[in-house]
Amino acid sequence: MMARVGAMVAPMVLLMGDYVPWLPGLIFGGAPILSGVAGLFLPETLGSPLPDTMQDVEER
Repeated sequence: MMARVGAMVAPMVLLMGDYVPWLPGLIFGGAPILSGVAGLFLPETLGSPLPDTMQDVEER
């Protein structure tokens, strides 16, 4: 779903570059950096058993 939203928004961001030339670079460069920083806050799952069913999730 987010890929479709991105596909719809990308041409509009490029059109905004006519008015604010640095804005497309900021958006297209800042989004991956922001995603990478958000990924740092995800819990580590290395070595821990992952749930197989919804019941396993509810028991945690």
